Amino acid sequence: MIIKPHTEKIVIFIGAAISTFLFFVTLSYEIEKEKSTFLSEANSAFNKVEAVFESLKRINTEFASRFYLVDELSKDEFTFFAKSRINQNNFIEEIVFAEKVALKNKLLYELSIRNEGYAGFKVKPFSEPVLISSLSPDILFPVKFIEPFNVKNSRWFGRDILTYSDVKNALELTKYYSNALAYAPISDDHNKVYAVRALYGGHSDRSNNKKLRDVFGVILYKINFDHLIPMDKNDYISIVINENIVWQEGAVVFTGLFENTYTLVLNLGLLGHVASVKFERTKGFLSSSIIYPMFAFCLGLLLTGAVWFIIRSHVKINILLFQQNKIIENEVRDKTSKLNTKAEELTAAYHRQLMLTGELESFCHSVSHDLRAPLRSINGFSQILNEDYGEKLDEEATTCLTRICAAAEKMGSIIDDLLNLSRIARTKFTTQYINLSEIVDKSLLTLRGYDSARKVSVTIQKDMFCHGDAKFLQIGIDNLMSNAWKYSSTTPKPEIEFGVEQQEGENVFFIRDNGAGFDMRYKNKLFVAFQRLHKTSEFEGVGVGLATVQRIIHKHNGKIWANSTVGEGSVFYFTLGDVAESLNR
Repeated sequence: MIIKPHTEKIVIFIGAAISTFLFFVTLSYEIEKEKSTFLSEANSAFNKVEAVFESLKRINTEFASRFYLVDELSKDEFTFFAKSRINQNNFIEEIVFAEKVALKNKLLYELSIRNEGYAGFKVKPFSEPVLISSLSPDILFPVKFIEPFNVKNSRWFGRDILTYSDVKNALELTKYYSNALAYAPISDDHNKVYAVRALYGGHSDRSNNKKLRDVFGVILYKINFDHLIPMDKNDYISIVINENIVWQEGAVVFTGLFENTYTLVLNLGLLGHVASVKFERTKGFLSSSIIYPMFAFCLGLLLTGAVWFIIRSHVKINILLFQQNKIIENEVRDKTSKLNTKAEELTAAYHRQLMLTGELESFCHSVSHDLRAPLRSINGFSQILNEDYGEKLDEEATTCLTRICAAAEKMGSIIDDLLNLSRIARTKFTTQYINLSEIVDKSLLTLRGYDSARKVSVTIQKDMFCHGDAKFLQIGIDNLMSNAWKYSSTTPKPEIEFGVEQQEGENVFFIRDNGAGFDMRYKNKLFVAFQRLHKTSEFEGVGVGLATVQRIIHKHNGKIWANSTVGEGSVFYFTLGDVAESLNR
């Protein structure tokens, strides 16, 4: 194919376009992946926040029931219950209880607290400007119990919570919802929020028309979300209740030209409140999102450059070829007559090669026979030396003699295999009607005779008839059965099956085992002489058996192949071509 010079520019343009396309596709994928990660993490954090409010509802119900079950809860009972709940739930920092006191009984209440050991106790407002309560001006709610009681929160002790604007506003909401918690941000304590529970006496707790005079106490739970929500350095998270941010963490997001911002707002189901959790994450365009897209872009440019270089080389080659073609055309006419002469000479050489091939096979057969005598001498004299002078030889000499004998035996085995291959090539086949099942039975009988101690489950399909040379089919079956017997030797429960099946209207014989198997990547080496797919230390042999089987099958105009999985066994299939006529009786 002739490549025109302007093709280079087209390739560069297309390569740049594809590289750019890959860049944006990969970038889009990375952005979507980051978004998916953000949504997953945000939902996980939201579930934790939601679990906090659910746990708080349960704790609130349990704690409130303590006050309803007794006339007056003692300090020790309050401390025990509050302390256990704080220890079990790290989002609760402190629990406060404020008791209702009539304004006219203020002095008596202060005196009773002083008598309990708190000298100088006084009911007083918070440090912020005193607020005149619109709920009831003749009622006070001084803090009576605090857990934990320490220097930091001791300022609460004796303070009237109605003078704390955040708590007072939350307390107003409790009039409309039974058993509900109201939530108030703490203006002087960053990222903290109070859950407020009013304890109504009598049946007013279940009424929708509650009044402050029915409240006998107020429970405050101080909540901190810092330990619950894992933060990414690029995250901004806030919890909003009734349009007030009660908790937030991270910097407010400002989106630049090269930044991606992901936002998710999830609503909380809090009775009487409009509550939500907002998650925002900002990722710079030049952060991790750009790495893989840039890699794809550079890879595309690199491939484009490689293609451009190849095309440029082809253009130069085409120019040279065009020039050479003119020269060749002139020479072709002169060479044609010479080629015809050479063709005749090659035909004659081909026939001579056929003769030489036959002579080579005969030579191989002769050499194999001639090698037997020296091998027998080597093996025989080595055994005599070992038997007569073995005691006088040291360990190294004995080892050398043993290796000589083993090498001679292996060489003899190789010669036998070469003779079999040579015999198959030179011998004419005699086709007859035979029972292949009987041939398999004979092969199995021989194997059991060699290794009677092995327990192998063998299944042979009965009466498998075919046309073929019985003698050479016996050699082929012996090799296949020997392979199955050998390579299943490491299996705890070895199984071998020989049978026939129909594949695309053709009778296909098979032998299946559950042995070591082999890697199908090397199936092309399976039937090559002296090629082994397993180490000699694992399984003995020289690698000629399957080559012999293939030659026998090909002589029958058939074909052979195998399927295998390492560690699960192998299946060898073969057909006998036009001469095969399998019958199941």
